[in-house]
Amino acid sequence: MKTHYYLGWFNNSFPEKLSKVLQEDIKQRKLLVMISSNPFHYENVGSAERSWLDQAGITFEEYRLIN
Repeated sequence: MKTHYYLGWFNNSFPEKLSKVLQEDIKQRKLLVMISSNPFHYENVGSAERSWLDQAGITFEEYRLIN
């Protein structure tokens, strides 16, 4: 089963309630695909978002970026 989330931008991290919901809801963490909102800054795209996930304790085996 695939799970899709469409999230916007957060200032410094995910809200605590969202972190808890995502941890409970996402059971299989094989692949995370992120879609770039700014394709002109490819080198750093996803670094902030991925750090938010890391801080929330949500890690994946593989990460992909659609630019």
